[in-house]
Amino acid sequence: MRITFAQGLKKFKESPGQARLIDVREKDEFQEGHLPQAELYPLTSLVQSVQDGAFEKDQVLLVYCRSGARSGQACDYLRSQGYQQAYNIGGILDYKDEFGPLEK
Repeated sequence: MRITFAQGLKKFKESPGQARLIDVREKDEFQEGHLPQAELYPLTSLVQSVQDGAFEKDQVLLVYCRSGARSGQACDYLRSQGYQQAYNIGGILDYKDEFGPLEK
């Protein structure tokens, strides 16, 4: 499911301790700038992360990437695995400081 960064921020604030910001870009992209409190889980290793138990099924997963394409793929996969609260909040290219300035 696609929602905006602003909608994602609302979900993040409404679910303290349960909502997680998931960046599915590669490590070098993440280091160039990422959302505050974001966790890096590259799309290329997401299947392994899920198998390793990185996420709880009842967590709100707010997933983003560069343009929204990889985060869409990640959300499709997560939902197919039973993570019904996985949301594609889009790409960092569309980010307008809803979560604060990017961190490096």
